[in-house]
Amino acid sequence: MARIVKFETGTQEIAIHRSEVVCFHQVVLDGDQRSHLHLSTFGSQDRASAPKSSQSLQIGKEEAKELMAILLDTFPDLAPSPEHSTN
Repeated sequence: MARIVKFETGTQEIAIHRSEVVCFHQVVLDGDQRSHLHLSTFGSQDRASAPKSSQSLQIGKEEAKELMAILLDTFPDLAPSPEHSTN
């Protein structure tokens, strides 16, 4: 459970996880009333014990900008088309 302050490219050897979970999201405000996105998962359906938070992350505005760039780099077809531009 942590607040993300920076994204860096990883180098681990990883594979797709087999278990699936639902991610709950909500907005939490810090002491200066700045919004942070709070994400929590509560373990898979196969969990033996009662549901409890397995992981949680919090992302502020600057980190959200970084994450958006990572997401668009990973999934370029998600980028808004020019005709949907707000400019």
